[in-house]
Amino acid sequence: QITGNNVMVFDLFLDDSKMYVGSPDGIYISEDVGKSWVNRKHPVWSDVGKIFAIRNNIFAVSNNGTFFSPDNGINWDSQFHSYSSLDFL
Repeated sequence: QITGNNVMVFDLFLDDSKMYVGSPDGIYISEDVGKSWVNRKHPVWSDVGKIFAIRNNIFAVSNNGTFFSPDNGINWDSQFHSYSSLDFL
């Protein structure tokens, strides 16, 4: 849950129905125009610098590589193991 006014944002991605925020604490997702947020964090990574999403499929580039979630951030798979993978997004 995002609380307070001091959340550091590295990236913001919007689609038709959701907002995605990349932060030092992982990814936050809002489905109600920012009124409430859910944190979807992989246990291995933090500092999400880039996000891209299509429907419930999320790509996230962090300090530990690039990760993919097919289910809106509930489960994650590692795609690449280098921060330079940011270049493909």
